[in-house]
Amino acid sequence: MDEQSKEISKLYSSLQAVIDKPLPNNNNEAKFIPLPPSSLPLSPSSSSPMSQLKPATTTSLSTPRDSNLDCPCQKIINKQNLRECVLCHSPIPVIEELLSEQKNHENEIALLGEQLKEEQNKIGEQMESIKKLNKRLEQVTLELDDKTAKFQALQSDMELLNDKYVDEIERVAEIQHSKDMVESELEDLSRRLFEEANGMVANEKREKHKLETAHKHLENQLEETRERLIAEQMQLKELRKRMEEMAENNDNNFTDDTIPKTPDHIKDVTDLLTEKMTTRSEIEIDSLVLEEFKDFVESGTSVPLKKIHSIPFIKNCQDEDVEACLRFGPNSRLSARKINEAIVLNTCFIEEAPQGFAEEQARRLTSENPLKISAAKSMMWERFSNNQSTVFSGCQACGRNDGTALPYRFRISYFDDWACIDRFCRDRLVAVCEFYVLIRNIRQGLYSNRTIQDLYHEAMRLRLQMFYARMGALPWTLQVSRNEPKVLTSESSPLPKSEKIIDDTPRRGTVANQINLTSTLWFTGIWNILSGLLFQVPVCVQPMKAIAAIVLTKDMSIEENMAAGLGVATFIFFLGFTRTIHLVSTFTPTAVIKGLQLGTAVQLIIKAHNLVSKLQWKITSSNWADNNTWILLSFVFVVLCYHTRVPSALILFLIGLLFALILMFATHHTVSPPSVTGGHYPNTIIVPSSEQFKIGFLNAGLGQLPLTALNSVIALCALIDDLFPEKHVTTSSVAVSVGLMNLIGCWFGAMPVCHGSGGLAGQYRFGARSELSVIILGLCKLILGILFGSSLVGLLQLFPNSILAVMMFISGVELGCAAKSINDHETDDIRKRENFTIMLFTAGALIAYSNDGIGFLTGLVSAVLLSIQRLGLRDCLRCFVDNIRSIPQKWKDQNGPSLPQHKNGATASLPEAQEERVPVITKQALGYGLQQVQT
Repeated sequence: MDEQSKEISKLYSSLQAVIDKPLPNNNNEAKFIPLPPSSLPLSPSSSSPMSQLKPATTTSLSTPRDSNLDCPCQKIINKQNLRECVLCHSPIPVIEELLSEQKNHENEIALLGEQLKEEQNKIGEQMESIKKLNKRLEQVTLELDDKTAKFQALQSDMELLNDKYVDEIERVAEIQHSKDMVESELEDLSRRLFEEANGMVANEKREKHKLETAHKHLENQLEETRERLIAEQMQLKELRKRMEEMAENNDNNFTDDTIPKTPDHIKDVTDLLTEKMTTRSEIEIDSLVLEEFKDFVESGTSVPLKKIHSIPFIKNCQDEDVEACLRFGPNSRLSARKINEAIVLNTCFIEEAPQGFAEEQARRLTSENPLKISAAKSMMWERFSNNQSTVFSGCQACGRNDGTALPYRFRISYFDDWACIDRFCRDRLVAVCEFYVLIRNIRQGLYSNRTIQDLYHEAMRLRLQMFYARMGALPWTLQVSRNEPKVLTSESSPLPKSEKIIDDTPRRGTVANQINLTSTLWFTGIWNILSGLLFQVPVCVQPMKAIAAIVLTKDMSIEENMAAGLGVATFIFFLGFTRTIHLVSTFTPTAVIKGLQLGTAVQLIIKAHNLVSKLQWKITSSNWADNNTWILLSFVFVVLCYHTRVPSALILFLIGLLFALILMFATHHTVSPPSVTGGHYPNTIIVPSSEQFKIGFLNAGLGQLPLTALNSVIALCALIDDLFPEKHVTTSSVAVSVGLMNLIGCWFGAMPVCHGSGGLAGQYRFGARSELSVIILGLCKLILGILFGSSLVGLLQLFPNSILAVMMFISGVELGCAAKSINDHETDDIRKRENFTIMLFTAGALIAYSNDGIGFLTGLVSAVLLSIQRLGLRDCLRCFVDNIRSIPQKWKDQNGPSLPQHKNGATASLPEAQEERVPVITKQALGYGLQQVQT
């Protein structure tokens, strides 16, 4: 038992030693370190790192045992229950503690295993999050670099915008300054305009009062003169009776040659001025001189007008008579050569000066602003004179400055100032002008039905007239001879006219030898009907006014007139057929078109004023049908019919026609009345020669081209859009229409015609709202042409100016009112003022020069300058280049027909790929800004 007790004691001691001995390389904090995410096995294995932690020598809780199984522990410890001692059957405290500690360690190991799994899951999640964050970091880095670059670009853009902002502020300041300057100038101009208008009205009233007073004085003097004339005639009869009685009683029939000639002798001398055909055949003429004249007549137009003085007859006349007549004394202020050239080319204009014109011109003249006279020559003493303060105010031809009246004026160019001259210098100029009128008419073959002797006698009469004019005796000679001279020109002759000549003189030009009235009535009637049917608006047909004015003033032949019309028609037809006219219309600013309409309206009003400027309020037997009273009544009638459907124009025309018929049949007019024979038709074919075509087109056609293209085509289409928004008419169709009308009618002698905005405005104002009015007008013209033909000339010449002037005035007002829509679709005040300024410039230039081309160019230049001021030169140039590049595309887009298309017309079934029918208001609103920039 003692040995057994000892063995048990040893066992307990060994166990106690084993328990108290710490494990080698054991780290108490190692259990709190998380394992890597590789998820190593929890149980030790050969691949586990736990095998590396094992010591080289293993430590056992039991003492080394040998093969002897007789160990006391085997007898003490119960294998079934380790807690209980076999010997005493009591619990072993150490074993219980160890087992309890083992259990605690197992629980702790299980808990740590769960924590380990959680930590490993967290580590995996964190690794995934780290990967995502790394990717996000890369993306954010790239975005940051991009944002940094954009930020730097925005900073540079902000700097540029800041610079532009500063420039725009400066430009706005400049524009504001310019605006203020323009407004101040406009105010100043308006103030001056009203002052001038008030002054002109006051002057007109004063002049009118003076004229009325002078008229009364002259009437009184006339009555006194008539009474004295009657008394003198009675005395003359008594004296003649006594002289006859004395002659019968006088036996001495000797007559001394030195006795002064009586008026009967003077009449014998001045009978050379008459045209008595009874003695011409008995007069012998130098055959050599007559042969020279015959060669000139036969040369015709083979020699150009500028080289006409190379012909022997004309050269002799120039050396012997013309140059002598144009030498205005020793102090002449004019160049005879320049005056002669102007008279040959028919550009010398002579007229009666208004009362007081010479005095007013002398007051306005200064040394800094002298008269502009192309024919003037510089005077030697004025060139070397030191006294420049005085300005010559006498006769601008002969240099006479002794207070002689200057009742006439002349100029040789539209750009010259009027030069005042006295009666004798005017007689010289007109005598030469009449001589060259005869020469031009002979060249053009207008006197082919007269003999050479007759024409030579007429030339000698005019040469003798130049002789009397340069001798200063023409008025005295004509008065003594009591001869009524034959005036070859119309209203420019200075010679006194008898009542018969005055009655025979047409008051508004003439159509003789210049158009065929029958053909004109026929073709204008046909064109009116076709225009109404095709365009479906009251587009009338009217003469080309520039050609008509030049043909009448320059006395051109019918061949030259037709040549001018054919040239203009060919050019306009080409513009319309190739649709080039649409490009002109597209790139033309609206303000320029409105300016053309306004200028044409003012011209109509001015022409109306010119027609009635010499009419009187006093009604006499000679002016009962044409006076200011009829103007007032006609105007009141039109105003009363303004908002009604009464055809006021037709009524006024019928009244005027009735007055003309009364004047023709009830008074002593020499105009032959129209004959209703019927059967008149165009039976004349006009074929101009190359020389006539050149003269006609260069003199009359060139001036008509811009007028037709702008007023008859572009302005007309714009007015149609304003008055008839539902009826759209293209510029190409109007241009083709104008071209075809003249390419057909001019070969038959019809007056060159076109459409016009003024005619449409007049038709609209007097109640025309459809094409029916022009169709009726065309039928009337056609009927008149068939029934009366050319015999209507005299009747039309007697139509009262008072009624015609009122109709022209109302038409001008209506056309001018169309210009008020210039800013209907514009909201910018600067653009409004700019458009108004462009319109005024265009209208002013057109009125000043009476030329639509000059007005059009002035409007374009002003539009370009204002656009440059508003947009800048660079932007304007860029827009100009873009517009030039867009021309081919715009040309291609014009694939519509040449004639207008309407939904209810005969051509409504054509494809709708033709010219786009945009509503007028939308089209104007959208295209206005583009038009301004395109300019």
